[in-house]
Amino acid sequence: MRSFQSFAVRISKVRRYTSRRLTHLPLFLRDQRYSTYRTNYPRGTLAHYFSTLPRDLLEKDRTRILELADLFTAHRFDLLGSGWVQVRHGMICRGLEGIVYPATEAIRTDPDGHWLNGYINPPNLPESRRIWRLIDADYQPIDWQLDFKSGWRWSEQTWHLAIRYAHHPCVDIKVPWELARMQHLATLAFAYMLTSNVRYAREFRNQVLDFIATNPPRFGVNWYSAMDVGIRAANWLTTHDLFRAAGMMFDEAFEDVFRRSLYEHGLYLRNDPEWRSDWRGNHYLSAVAGLLFIAAYLPLDDQIKAWRTFAIRELLHETTLQFNADGSNFEASTCYHRLSAEIVTYATALILRLDAALVPADHLARLAKMAAFTLTITKPDGHVPQFGDNDNGRFLKLNVAYRRRTVGEAKSLYANLDGYDELPDDAVYWDEDHLDHWHLVAAINGLVPQQNFAAFTPGYELETALISDLSSVSRLTLKRQAERTKSTEVDSIAASPLQWTLLPEPGNKFPGVSFPCPEGDLLEDLQRTAFPDFGLYVYRSRRLYLAIRCGAIGQRGNGGHAHNDQLAIELTLNDVNLIVDPGTYLYSPLPARRNEYRSVRAHFAPRLDQSEPGRLDLGLFTLGDTAHAECVVFGEREFIGRHHGYGTPVYRRIQIDSSQILIEDSLPAAQFVSLPVSPGYGIRYRAQSVEQS
Repeated sequence: MRSFQSFAVRISKVRRYTSRRLTHLPLFLRDQRYSTYRTNYPRGTLAHYFSTLPRDLLEKDRTRILELADLFTAHRFDLLGSGWVQVRHGMICRGLEGIVYPATEAIRTDPDGHWLNGYINPPNLPESRRIWRLIDADYQPIDWQLDFKSGWRWSEQTWHLAIRYAHHPCVDIKVPWELARMQHLATLAFAYMLTSNVRYAREFRNQVLDFIATNPPRFGVNWYSAMDVGIRAANWLTTHDLFRAAGMMFDEAFEDVFRRSLYEHGLYLRNDPEWRSDWRGNHYLSAVAGLLFIAAYLPLDDQIKAWRTFAIRELLHETTLQFNADGSNFEASTCYHRLSAEIVTYATALILRLDAALVPADHLARLAKMAAFTLTITKPDGHVPQFGDNDNGRFLKLNVAYRRRTVGEAKSLYANLDGYDELPDDAVYWDEDHLDHWHLVAAINGLVPQQNFAAFTPGYELETALISDLSSVSRLTLKRQAERTKSTEVDSIAASPLQWTLLPEPGNKFPGVSFPCPEGDLLEDLQRTAFPDFGLYVYRSRRLYLAIRCGAIGQRGNGGHAHNDQLAIELTLNDVNLIVDPGTYLYSPLPARRNEYRSVRAHFAPRLDQSEPGRLDLGLFTLGDTAHAECVVFGEREFIGRHHGYGTPVYRRIQIDSSQILIEDSLPAAQFVSLPVSPGYGIRYRAQSVEQS
């Protein structure tokens, strides 16, 4: 039966794939004959919203900003576990887990763009070459089609819906997508503000023109996903606006090409925004937000007004749909909560700037709850627990948490940097901390300021200042009738007699696992907070952090970003992480690795032989909804949860007293797989840093 159902799932996906392409067949036939660059598009000046950059806050981060800006100017990027590499045509890649694809031939560019012959499809070639001639003569292009981890390269001449991925081992389409979001560009604007060095502005201009010239609309890997199209447009516009706030004015030839490309991005998003009738998540949310940014900046006409109206309506509607009443995101992932909350936060700031009356009070209240969720679940070390997937996803990277290391230190820490030789061991290595989500709380604090938000985010004031400036509303307060913004503190849930009879009899209980803490009282200032819609329960005191996963798999039962982690925990005692979720590591490049990290065997959760509480054979982004986990008791010192993933109810009881945490399961103790922790997509530590068994 299972193999038949899995086959049926594959057939369903093929049907959706075919249907989408048949729907767009007329456009495909047209794009083979005619240029996809538009000849009619809005004329005029782009809007300008940022008034000034907070130079005093930028000065505090001067070293990081300038060193990163120099890396980006040299086309060096560290994305999805790549390490800092210079992305160029003909580069030799390190490979992924021993698999390396042959490098393409190196190119020799010329100012007239003859080198584009053979790269760009013939109908788009003349306009592509014209755009290339606007770029500085000494500029070397970025290879936007390259998975610069494995070495696999897509073609600029492939129509966007004919792009294939997950068809060869270790090939990761997310790598070129991540680069083409161009979230690094804002750092160039900050560097220009600090130095007045025009080379940062020229680099922004050249990279944007490079992309437009070598990625004609609807051709190549970077036009496949509406999500990435929307995020790219938002980053282009934000960076352009930041440069203007710093006093930079760009030439009219660039502005004309830039404005037209934004319009082409908008047409793409309006016509194919990845909307689904059954459920839709961060992809559609990104597309809507990207369209909103485009419609807010382009000169207004009837079409742009219609885009703006549509985007505002959908953004507000999707926020209600995709965020639970407790403030958490419906995708059952703490890291996707960050991504989607960022999208909503910056889109809301823009709507407030356009017309504050369009934003209802309950929407602002939900934003405050999003921040409260992140604030509450953050561990003593400043990191969020990794329940569900983590793909490092961001909307805008205006204030990124980096740690300054040497390359040698990074090599000794990360297994994915084996063979890394792009830079010498003593070179600076800026290591992005993907589990530090404080910037999100700081951003929301710029819209709905609260004292506890500000106290939580010292050092992240830049994000608060920027979003306040963007919205032009610096002292917004929630209306009296708005929902409460605090997370829900749940009273003890009394177990019914029937529930108790399903628990093991006292004489038949299996041995528990104890985590002693003789150094101090775990109950001192103990607080508990529940996020029942997400399925996350948190106890914390001066010496304790305990997060328990028990609830829905998200996405209205699809579970695309959930793991088999029901009744799993993350535990910290006296600021020492004892149990952590191992993370995600990879998606489609290595399906076996994907399932290895999704498996119950990777989590500190009840296990039964080789069984899985949720099916992993329905696809890499579907989890069988068989567990139906639920909280039975969430008391002051006791938690009891259960799920049905193994056919009969499985229970876990967690008791807290002053000197220990005691965990008892209704199944025999099982050996947990000690996987290398992945603190971000594509990244793995060399050795397990905490006990998992």
